[in-house]
Amino acid sequence: MGYWGGFFPESSALGPSDLYGVCKQALSLAADALGRMSNMSVAWVRMFLVYGPFDDERRLVPSLVLSMIRQQPAKMTPGEQVRDIVHVEDAASAIWAIARSTHTGPVNVASGVGVKVVDIARTIATIVGRPDLLEVGALPYRSSEPPVFVADTTLLRQTIGWSPRYDLTTGLTQTVAWWRAREAERR
Repeated sequence: MGYWGGFFPESSALGPSDLYGVCKQALSLAADALGRMSNMSVAWVRMFLVYGPFDDERRLVPSLVLSMIRQQPAKMTPGEQVRDIVHVEDAASAIWAIARSTHTGPVNVASGVGVKVVDIARTIATIVGRPDLLEVGALPYRSSEPPVFVADTTLLRQTIGWSPRYDLTTGLTQTVAWWRAREAERR
């Protein structure tokens, strides 16, 4: 299975399709080389999709939340893509757990749970209380977008001993509350 479409263990080959991905791959190669050349133990994260407070407003979760809070249409693709999203606080705690561990090499940081984008959007719409503003299918899919992008988090859970604190609904509820407070401050 290729990089653009599936369930990814740490052993999966990287195949970046943009400069951001190339930079992430270069960093992981540098970390690996540093560990081998200096005889140091080095671990590095393979971060999947993170959401939560302070996120870029153009990204999926904040763009949907803000549209609905502002009582504007929340346009999206048909949403059949499957994504693995993890709350920012969980991502931070996973990185800390990896740093405290003796593991070396790459570690996927993600929830390990695939969710359809449309289900993420519908959950947000329910939390905000504006499902009428959700416009599923109003935008086309991007040609470079993989249909499935989910992490295998077996190593993170079993070897590192980490598990997420937030489930999707809890994390999105906290995130919506944060964006609502932020919007109230802007007024």
